[in-house]
Formats: sequence, structure tokens, C-alpha cells
Amino acid sequence: MNQQLVLDQVLNIVENPIRRKIIRRLAHEPSYPLELSSDLGINQQLVTKHLKVMEAAEIVEATRTSSPYGPDRRVYELAKSVSLTIEFSPDLYTEQITTFQNIRYPKKNELLEEFEQRFDTLLARRSQRSEINEYAALVADIDRRLDELEKEKAALLQLRCSVIRVAKEIIQGKPLSLKERIVAYHILNSNIWAAKVLSDRLNMREETVQQILQRLKEMNIIRM
Repeated sequence: MNQQLVLDQVLNIVENPIRRKIIRRLAHEPSYPLELSSDLGINQQLVTKHLKVMEAAEIVEATRTSSPYGPDRRVYELAKSVSLTIEFSPDLYTEQITTFQNIRYPKKNELLEEFEQRFDTLLARRSQRSEINEYAALVADIDRRLDELEKEKAALLQLRCSVIRVAKEIIQGKPLSLKERIVAYHILNSNIWAAKVLSDRLNMREETVQQILQRLKEMNIIRM
């Protein structure tokens, strides 16, 4: 499925606070509507309604299991492993959805390898020890590293916005048309100069883009 469609689909699901509560609960373990209703304090019919929406969007999947107290149950579990990121400011807008299920790491750093080795050690000993203390310690260390990465990312985003802001002043200080500014902004944010690519991305005729690029060059906004 197209990444933009997946992003829109996930956003449509998580914009609802009840569905976010259901996702948070299912992240712990699979569950069925009656149990979710009791645990979350939400009407069972409403829980079932949201689960159907989430199942149609392939966010959850259901399996039928027998119940010791009556008819079979539909037990739901999360069907996707995704990271959803949206960042915006006066000088920034990005959106990204990343799947991290069965991912392969082309490049590994020492810390990631250390975490994996610790996990492999725990796996090798799991038949001998049942305490979860070491698992919890590893999770805490991974969370600390993720927090550090988020802070590093925030600092980089702040610097990126400062760079964009100064470059935008150059663009806005020139007598450009709206289309010319749009092309200039796209080049600034993507570092893409090819007329064909810009034409496709901006829904402009390639000939028009080429003319705009030439004008931006003549006005000393870009160097080609």
C-alpha cells in the first residue's frame, strides 16, 4: 500500500482518544470486547464499534477462541508495528510512518549491538530463570537511549529551522511569483534540482519548471 495512504489510515485511527486507549491496552496483551469494556470503563457496544473500524484499517486483527463461560470470543491483537512522526513549525513540516516489524539493520552501532547481545543472553537463559528484572533493566536502558536520540533530533530540528529561516529571507527578499517561490522552497527543503522531478512533485509542467529554474539562477538565488 502507498505510504501516504498508510499514514492517512493510521492518523484516522489514532485521532480518536478511545481508539488510542484500546491500542494502549492491546499493546500489553490481546483482549476481547467485554474485557476491554470492563478494563477501560467504556460501553461494550462502543468498544466493539471502534474495534471494527480498527480491523477494517488493518490496525488490529481478530481470532475466534473458545470461552469457558459461553459462546466463542473474538480476541483482538495489534496487527501493525509502526512509528508515526509529525513535525511542524513556521519553518518545517514533515510527516513519516516507519514500520519496525522484522526490520533489518544495514548499519549497527556499538550500543545497538550491546543491547542485542544482552537480549541474546537473556534468551539463552530463559529456560533457567523466570524473573523479569533483567528484561526490565534492558528495556529501561533502551528507553534512555531513545530519549537521548529524541533530544538530539530536537536539537537538529531547531538548527534546521534556523537554516531554513535565513534562506527563506533570501527568497522572500526577491520579486518572485508564487510559483517561483514554491519551486525555491521545494529546492531549499529537498535539495532536488532536476526539472522532471520537481515537475512531478509540484504538479507543474516541466517546461514551466525549467523556466523558473533559469529565472532563479539569473536572480542569484540558485547556482546550477
